[in-house]
Amino acid sequence: MEFDTTTMPLTFAQDVEQRRKTMLPFALQSMSGTLSNTVKPGQGSMLPGAINAYRKRASDLYEQGSDLYNQDPDTSALQAFAKQRAQQGEGAMLNALAAQFAGESYQPLQQQLLKTAAGARDPMKVGGGMITAEGQFIKDPFAAQDKRAEFLLQQAKAYEQIATTAETQQERAEARRAQDAIQNELRRMQVENQRWAMQNQAQQTAFMNSWRQQQAADAKDRRDQAQADAKDKAISTGATTLSKRLEDVTNLWGIQPPRRWLRFRPETDGHGR
Repeated sequence: MEFDTTTMPLTFAQDVEQRRKTMLPFALQSMSGTLSNTVKPGQGSMLPGAINAYRKRASDLYEQGSDLYNQDPDTSALQAFAKQRAQQGEGAMLNALAAQFAGESYQPLQQQLLKTAAGARDPMKVGGGMITAEGQFIKDPFAAQDKRAEFLLQQAKAYEQIATTAETQQERAEARRAQDAIQNELRRMQVENQRWAMQNQAQQTAFMNSWRQQQAADAKDRRDQAQADAKDKAISTGATTLSKRLEDVTNLWGIQPPRRWLRFRPETDGHGR
């Protein structure tokens, strides 16, 4: 009896061998329809519509990133907080001056208040620069430079990926040109950064020196004024006390004090009061 081998089930090995013979030519076939052994796995499996959708998404993300880069952050809340902190520092300075004349037991409190007042006047460092005690925002050019460089590097990587996966020679050339332009921009920024570094460092140093000198001068003026007020108060209190004692002696013993002592007598209203 003869068996029809075409209708008999295949073994596992036979099934694999048959699939290899029938599917290998399709796997080696390129998009143009010619046979090739250099076709990359997965090439041609993505539909043109999906490729365009991904490119549109990448373009949208690039525009969003560009807008965020060019948009300055809102620092109004930080500026208001810096002003409030400066006002608290002024209050701490006044309390420190008051503690200076309250006695030695208040000296630790005075030191703490002076430290608090000095810290409140220091500029607040933020991501893009610093905010002074007056609420002025000073942009840090170095931070902006680093941010710009990072953004350009991300662009360069994106264009490199586009050039690698581009379908046509024209697309690869356009991506390479865009990547070269970004690389040239990065080189120009590196050259300018060396020149800007000296100028910006000098400006920041001059600002900080001027600010410290102004703070020291203001603190000295406040201390001198407080000492002068305390001295005048002490002299006035001493003169009043001495004059009162002279009056008590005069009333008690009925004697007239020497004329040179009378210069400590406070002014009267003309009626002996």
